[in-house]
Amino acid sequence: MLEELFEDTLDLSDWDHYGTGENYVYNDISIPGLRQDAYRRTLNGQDVSIGVFHYYDRPAYAAWGFKNETHCSFHAPLSPSMQILEVRPGCPDVAPIKNDTGEVTGFILDKIETFK
Repeated sequence: MLEELFEDTLDLSDWDHYGTGENYVYNDISIPGLRQDAYRRTLNGQDVSIGVFHYYDRPAYAAWGFKNETHCSFHAPLSPSMQILEVRPGCPDVAPIKNDTGEVTGFILDKIETFK
């Protein structure tokens, strides 16, 4: 059910927006410019949530799952036009990119996509 929740495009028209977080934090490291918009809805009697992440103004990825579970069920990188590029199981692997002074200047998603 959750894997097929989004076909090709991220359509959130039936979802309720319930929060936004700026400079999202992964493993106690803030990533400047990474913003999360959180949405929720009920499907088949269960609460489902999705976080849609933008790096500055560019769509980066989405992660979704049941609200009562600790981890994401699925995630997917997004194209600039909000197209789902590939549904992947579990939570995304987000690794910060740091410059020579230790400042976070971007991140790598799943050891594949670079956002800088």
